[in-house]
Amino acid sequence: MAATAPMGEHIESQVVLRLSVGQPLWWRGTVPDPALPRVAVVGSRDPTPEQERLARELGRALAVAGGVVVSGGAFGVDAAALEGALEVGGAAIAVLPSAHDLPFPPAHVELYERIAAGPGGLLSQFPPGAGVQRSHFLKRNQLIVQTVDALVTVCADARSGSLHCAGRAWLAGLPVLAVPWSPGSPNSHGSNGLLQAGARAITDAAGCQRLLKDLRGGHGRRLLERDPKPPGQSGGAPLDGKGGNAVEGPKAGRLVDGARGRCPSYPAEAVTSRADMSGLAGCDADLATRLVSALHEAGPQGLPLEDLALRLQVDRGPVAALAMRLTLLGRIRRHAGGSFAV
Repeated sequence: MAATAPMGEHIESQVVLRLSVGQPLWWRGTVPDPALPRVAVVGSRDPTPEQERLARELGRALAVAGGVVVSGGAFGVDAAALEGALEVGGAAIAVLPSAHDLPFPPAHVELYERIAAGPGGLLSQFPPGAGVQRSHFLKRNQLIVQTVDALVTVCADARSGSLHCAGRAWLAGLPVLAVPWSPGSPNSHGSNGLLQAGARAITDAAGCQRLLKDLRGGHGRRLLERDPKPPGQSGGAPLDGKGGNAVEGPKAGRLVDGARGRCPSYPAEAVTSRADMSGLAGCDADLATRLVSALHEAGPQGLPLEDLALRLQVDRGPVAALAMRLTLLGRIRRHAGGSFAV
């Protein structure tokens, strides 16, 4: 299926892009076949040469394997992944933090023109004439999550915007993958922390092929079903045909691994991540203590986000953000139905 829309024209999001976001969207380009798996590739704006090379390689491999590469178009990893897809004639979607007629960053206008030439295009939730604002980046991240079937974080530090995007994907129940880096490597603290919290590892073209095979087979979302039982105590065969956890480390016994007590990686070899994610810098420590105490009182069934916010007498937004952070740190876990527990 292919559809085209000129710059600035509204699109029927639910039909054309498999989106139903309750807001107008603008599209420029040729819409890839909606049946194709879509994978977001995100990461640092200032990657090392090796990290940028790998982002390009993963974008190329996903496109060759028949996937659509989605990213935000920022400098660094985002642009490298989109470039990789274009190099092999693959489909790419750039989700903009501004209107099509004021593309951001301006230095990527030529890249955006190549993407719009297809197969692929530019997606924005901002009407013509809307320049970039600080709040647009978080909104852009949310639209990326709503557009894709899985998300790969190539590299991210603890305060990276791409880590926010990964967290939104995590809470949305999407498969979240990350590239493992040696502890202490630049831009590795946040992405290694995702692995420690239970994200799948992905390192090369073989991993991309296996991920797309799972997504086409309908197993992608199932990989992140939450199970109240801790790793190693769930029934059923592991999805990768092997037992045990694919992520080892100091918190391996409390992984929020999602795959019914199993943690397959892409490819399936074990990955060791020993990033120190114990700190809560930037968090409201008092609220974090109260949140964890409330979950202890609730017992193993946990509490849904709304009830947790009500019990803490705090707005849902700050509670959701803190719950996401604590989940990524391995302090709490999220059940399949959306409830949080310790």
